[in-house]
Amino acid sequence: ILGNLPHLMIAGGNRHRYFARLAKEYGPIFSLQLGSTPVIIVSSPSLARALLHTHDKTFASRPPLINARLLMGDEYGEKIVTLLPYADEWKEIRKLYIDQLFTPRRIREFQMDIVPHEIRRLIETQLVPASHAGDAINLTACIERLIEDIICRIIVRRRSENFFDESTTNIATHLSLSRLIHDLTNLLGAPLVSEFLPFLGFLDYKTKAAMRNWNSRFDSFMDHVISEREKDAVVGKELGRDILDMLLLPENKLSRGGIKALIMVSES
Repeated sequence: ILGNLPHLMIAGGNRHRYFARLAKEYGPIFSLQLGSTPVIIVSSPSLARALLHTHDKTFASRPPLINARLLMGDEYGEKIVTLLPYADEWKEIRKLYIDQLFTPRRIREFQMDIVPHEIRRLIETQLVPASHAGDAINLTACIERLIEDIICRIIVRRRSENFFDESTTNIATHLSLSRLIHDLTNLLGAPLVSEFLPFLGFLDYKTKAAMRNWNSRFDSFMDHVISEREKDAVVGKELGRDILDMLLLPENKLSRGGIKALIMVSES
C-alpha cells in the first residue's frame, strides 16, 4: 500500500543520499513505488541527457497534478504550458514565450533596467538606513521581497504595494501580487497525500481548501488588473511594455483565461 513512501519520509532532507545509495545498489536507473504511483529514478548525466534532450519529445508531456489543477482552476488550468501535452497548442504557447515575452532583447532590458534599479532601491531604502542606525535586518526577507518586486514590475509594471488603494472597498485592489507569489511558492511545494494514496484524499482537505482560496484571490486580482489596463488603454513603448501589455496585443488573440494562465507561469 505504501511502497517506498516510508523510506522517503525517513530520509527527510537527505533524499538525494537515499537515491545515491539505491543507485549504487541497483544501477543508474531504477523504479520506486510511491503509494499507487510508480516513479522512475534516473541518476546518471548520460541518461538524464537521453531523457531530457535526445528523447525530449517523448517525455515532454506531464501527468496531471492535483495541486496544479486546484491552483489553476477550471477556467485556465488546461492552458498552462507546463501541463499541456506535447502538441500544436503547446508549440503555439511556447512560441509566444520565446518570440514575444522573453526575447533576448527583453531579457537584456530586464537585466539593465529593472533588476539594478530594484537592487539599488533595496540598498538605499532599507540596508543603508538600518546600517546607520545599527539595527538588525532580516536579509532573507529583504531578498524575498526584492525578487517579488522584480517579478511584479516585469509582469505588470508596478511593485505590489502600488496596487493598494485605501480609497476603495474593492477587494481586488487590496490583494497583493507579492503575497500571491509568496503563497504560490509555498503551495506548489505542499505535499498531497491523494497524489500517492487517492483513498486517503480526505486528509488533504485543508491544503486543497487553501489552494482553491489562492485561485480565487488570483482570479480577483488579475480580473482587476486586466480590466484596469483595458479601460485605460495603457500601452508603453515597445521595449517598455510589461508582460501583460504583450499578452493583451490583439494579434495574440488570447482569452482572459489564457492571459491568466500565461501570467501564472511567468510568476512561477
